[in-house]
Amino acid sequence: MAEENTSLPQDQFHCCMCLETLEGAVSSPFGIHFCKKCIQNGSDKTGEVSYQECRETVNLCKDTVIIEAEEELKPKELSPAPSQSEVGHGDVGCDACTGKRRRAEKFCVTCLASFCKTHIQLHYQVPAWKEHKLIDPSENVQTKICTKHLKSLDIFCKTDQACICIMCVMDTHNTHVMVEPQKERTEKQIHLEAIRSENQKTIEERQTKLEKMRKALEHIKVSADKEVQECEKNFTDLIHCIEETCRKVTEQIRQQETREMEKVEAIIKRLEKEIETLKKRDADVTELLVTDDNIHFLQTFSSLCVPPAKEDLSNMNFMADFSCQTLRKEVSLLKQRLEKLREVKIEKVTSAVNVIPLHIPMFPEQKCRPELLKYFCHLTLDPNTANGHLFLSEGNKKVTVMKKETMYPDHPDRFDHWWQVLCKEALSGTRYYWELVLSGRETEIGVTYKKIARKGKGRDSHIGRNEESCTLTCFSVSSLRHNSRHTKITVPHYHRIGVYLDWPAGSLLFFRVTDTMTLLHKFQSTFTEPLYPAFWLPYKDSCVTICTLNKSGHS
Repeated sequence: MAEENTSLPQDQFHCCMCLETLEGAVSSPFGIHFCKKCIQNGSDKTGEVSYQECRETVNLCKDTVIIEAEEELKPKELSPAPSQSEVGHGDVGCDACTGKRRRAEKFCVTCLASFCKTHIQLHYQVPAWKEHKLIDPSENVQTKICTKHLKSLDIFCKTDQACICIMCVMDTHNTHVMVEPQKERTEKQIHLEAIRSENQKTIEERQTKLEKMRKALEHIKVSADKEVQECEKNFTDLIHCIEETCRKVTEQIRQQETREMEKVEAIIKRLEKEIETLKKRDADVTELLVTDDNIHFLQTFSSLCVPPAKEDLSNMNFMADFSCQTLRKEVSLLKQRLEKLREVKIEKVTSAVNVIPLHIPMFPEQKCRPELLKYFCHLTLDPNTANGHLFLSEGNKKVTVMKKETMYPDHPDRFDHWWQVLCKEALSGTRYYWELVLSGRETEIGVTYKKIARKGKGRDSHIGRNEESCTLTCFSVSSLRHNSRHTKITVPHYHRIGVYLDWPAGSLLFFRVTDTMTLLHKFQSTFTEPLYPAFWLPYKDSCVTICTLNKSGHS
């Protein structure tokens, strides 16, 4: 009996309702097997089932043959094969399992469901189901189904660049160009591989660039640390130098103090000794005046009439004022330069460099007049430098040309040929601004070193024609002159000129002063000595007036 049961087909052990292994099998006269509980849930619990096809009620009976076979097979089913294991991570579950879902073996495109190894058997055994298309299950299998016709996407439409099913071909794509997905993938894969190759090339380039940037980042840090160390060292050396200079200057002042004090103390002792002698003589004279002894008076009179020797103090020179103007001036210039270091900025660079340049900002060339007036300085003309044909007036603020030569006293600073004059003020170490009013046909204004020659008619004494000076020729066609080189400037005629001097930066700027400031020219150099404003008046109608301005810029 057992051998006969074991030879039964495997599909007879499954319920035709739940498709699970039979439990308490019952059979109909037509040879259909059911679970006992499935029949009880779907019948009137009497064991009778009514078939709609024939409207006939039949009785179900217990199938002892299957029950015995079921009992025989039960231990085998308790240990499912590895393919019948429960759903794990990344697996697709069986849609037919009612309890614990088992891993799906196939997906039915017709049924639109996944089945495990047990539940897929009917697709192999039932003739009507054998025509169903089975594919491997996957989590995104729904994307491979046509949502309109519920058919698998087996064709690629090149016209619409979309995957379609066989029904779509007959529906809306019958005039389109269609190919097999595999053929289309081959073509697109070539293009995708080219994209991948280009992408990998770009990745390599970016990796190389990234490595360079990382090296640049490290270089920046190393360079900055090195520059900071060098900067700290330089400032430390500067501090030590300043301290050492201060110590030496202090020591020299104290030594000079000692020498001068010794001179004064020696004079004091000699004066004290002389005063003591004079007081003693005065006492002797007083005593002699009141004596009654005429003989004694006459005998002593001669000795008291001889004056005592006086100390010659004319050669006793000493220094009482320790004010050192030169030292103070140099220290002041150093202080100004150090203050400018607070404004130091690192220039932007567009390529890698080994040395980081430092830039001390210069005064902007285009500025409004109120900003220039912050540097306004008062100037006066120096009569000792004025040529004999020049006349100074208005408190030495105005210079004009005279028909007859003025008889100025001789002076080594006076220009004897060129009709020129300088200002008294020496400009150095900081910024200055002044304004001039011009009249006449032509005038030259500028600056010069004090060492410019004063005698003769050579270039060395003519401002703008040597290395010691720089001038702006103010005329209908103007020009900047320095060392006999000139740069032409074509601007409308102007009467008021503003001059800005940035001595530390080596800049000399000329502005046309109207409602707005117009930069006429900028002269750039390195100034090594104090500069003096200078003027040349070549014609008898030439005239220059130095403006006196208040904080608001009014005369």
